[in-house]
Amino acid sequence: MQAYPDLSNSPPLLPLPPPPLSPLLPALPAPPPPPLAVLPPQHQFACSMRLRLRGCQDLPNRAHAALPDPHVVIDVNGRFEFRTITSYQTLNPVWEQEFLLTNVPSCGCNLWFKVVDKHFGCSNVLCNARWSFAAVGAAGMPQEHLVPLHRPGAPPSGLHGTTGRPAGTLAIQVLWWPIAGGGEIEFRGPARYRRSLSALPGGLIGSTTGEWRKYACYKVSLFGFERFFPHGEAQHWNQDYDAAVQIFKPASLVGAAARAQHAMLYAADRGRRVEFGELRGWADWQQLLWDGQPRYYTYVLMRDGLRFSETGAAFFTDMFSKHAMHSSCARFVAAAGEFLMLADRTFWDNNSGTYAPPAPVLHQLGSLLRHCFPDMPLETVCADDPRLSELHALAPSRVKTPAVQAVVA
Repeated sequence: MQAYPDLSNSPPLLPLPPPPLSPLLPALPAPPPPPLAVLPPQHQFACSMRLRLRGCQDLPNRAHAALPDPHVVIDVNGRFEFRTITSYQTLNPVWEQEFLLTNVPSCGCNLWFKVVDKHFGCSNVLCNARWSFAAVGAAGMPQEHLVPLHRPGAPPSGLHGTTGRPAGTLAIQVLWWPIAGGGEIEFRGPARYRRSLSALPGGLIGSTTGEWRKYACYKVSLFGFERFFPHGEAQHWNQDYDAAVQIFKPASLVGAAARAQHAMLYAADRGRRVEFGELRGWADWQQLLWDGQPRYYTYVLMRDGLRFSETGAAFFTDMFSKHAMHSSCARFVAAAGEFLMLADRTFWDNNSGTYAPPAPVLHQLGSLLRHCFPDMPLETVCADDPRLSELHALAPSRVKTPAVQAVVA
């Protein structure tokens, strides 16, 4: 598998002991981490930090009628956020997920942990905590910490928690090592995917044949979005495109239908129709999408990740606009188009009538993908490039039949 980029100075990772099954956390809490170290400038240095979120114990249940579906959102110095996958129907979730931060100052940084329960499209904060990291102890040695969680509603107090009522404990592991250079703190992944299978067609065909790919929606969380898209989601929907006008006009029934399609196709059904995994390089993309035949995918890029499904698949041809569906009718996106998956490379374009991003946006997307997956063989092809029709012909599902010529892509 592809290693993390830019980790030539990383020490060999030690094997992690398997987490105890019950209870998740030790009976006696560990002492809190030391406060941020105040070092003279000549003794400060940059380091990389591997953060492993093990799990939580004794979370509060605000819904009472059902157990929560928790995930953790981590904020770093108020600059950017990343999150874990969702655990379902539990007060004692186990994630065992790793995240990498680089250019972390040795004097430390603050991490805010927010445990969120998402039900029926609504997110509720169960508890939170603030914890400080500093490069203390031996470099390259894992350090285990227990972070007390507190109910929301009270302002933060001190460096290691909040003044709210206790609400369980978060178990984390931290490993750091010094690196050359410096700069702004940066999140370096890994990228993760989430594959959702629509309930109705998925239930009809099952998942034992390749046909299920036609009914799957994907969401890939990338890293480095702010570097390559400093203006964020700045691409407005195309006001010169009649189909887009019908979607985005006030009180549009077409727009409401597209949002309903988004909710249905990306539904997790409390974990029964969703799959999570990591994408560390080109081999993982091949394993995820390549099944022996070329396939086209329709994508939109949002701040929270890349969303896509197969272009021209029978089920998705009934969508009013697949780009609007994937964005849930967002008026602004970062990028939109299609990409072709071949055995040895990918081709990405900006072919979207709904958003019509210009060529520079497509090149920004290409740079972002190369940043996240340096070994991915990719080429960007503008929507007006004559080669695009030749690429379309490589994927049978992308070639429109007379019966679907009027369908909006």
